Amino acid sequence: MARKKRKDEVEEPKYEFVPPDFDEKAFLEKDIKGTKSLIVATFLGILAGVLAYALTDVSIILGFIVILACAIGLKFLIPVLRIDSEGIDKKTLAGNIAIILLLSLGIWIVMLNPPFSDQIAPEITSKTIYFDSGTGWAKYVNDGVSPIHSGDQVNITIAVRDNDKLNNVSITVHLSSGADNFVPMNATSVKGVYDHKAVYTTGATNSVYVYIIRATDMAGHLTTASGSFTINP
Repeated sequence: MARKKRKDEVEEPKYEFVPPDFDEKAFLEKDIKGTKSLIVATFLGILAGVLAYALTDVSIILGFIVILACAIGLKFLIPVLRIDSEGIDKKTLAGNIAIILLLSLGIWIVMLNPPFSDQIAPEITSKTIYFDSGTGWAKYVNDGVSPIHSGDQVNITIAVRDNDKLNNVSITVHLSSGADNFVPMNATSVKGVYDHKAVYTTGATNSVYVYIIRATDMAGHLTTASGSFTINP
């Protein structure tokens, strides 16, 4: 049996959701303005990155100035391109400036590396001398008492690395009073490791041999390293 409604009971009002007015035209216009400003920011970011790379050999500071100028100039360029800046909120503008900074720096860094360019010289990370008196290879330590004797085979081994390809690795070995005569070093089975083997002699007294190593990459950057070893009679 249904409950009878009491006279003193107050009927609760029913909630009815009323959607707010939506101005589709204004929304689309704002979205279009934001898209246009994003396109301009992308173009400025690419332009700033390329210009910064072009100024690298002149001054890195000038490159950063160009990037900052493009980022700051976005706010002034938008009205020039007849884009209503009033329809672009501050968050969108800040985001577009961040895009210019990050995009330009990214392009600059990419263009500083192969295959676009090579700005870094090779690095000779290690150099070691071994000698073989007939009983096996041993490491040479230049401590004033050299175990290398006249007629022993000497192996000068180095490790070289570069961010691109090496063009040439050469060495000259001669007496301390001799003249340079560079010859190519031999590439070993290990990538970036080169060696030079030869037999050196001396007279009745110790002889000091000096060596100079040159490593050049495909961009023409040159790195040198030097050292010496003593041959006993």
